[in-house]
Amino acid sequence: MNDYFRQFPVAIQILFFSIFFGWTNAYSQTGTVSVDFKNASPKEIFENLESRTPYRFIYQKDIDFSKPLITLKKDNVSIDDVLN
Repeated sequence: MNDYFRQFPVAIQILFFSIFFGWTNAYSQTGTVSVDFKNASPKEIFENLESRTPYRFIYQKDIDFSKPLITLKKDNVSIDDVLN
């Protein structure tokens, strides 16, 4: 009986993390966005997505975003689809 109580907190921790990571994964796939970029820099795309979604992108400030320029048109797709 003593072993049961010792393992109980571990089981609760596993359950908590399973629910938490399952919820965040499901949330990321439920939102859709439509994009239409013509010769846009990656920085412009990130800023546009940040202004229209709850997502934030983190990158180094010294990255040169002048190339490559991206042309992309997608309707009602997930953020993952836009970024891939």
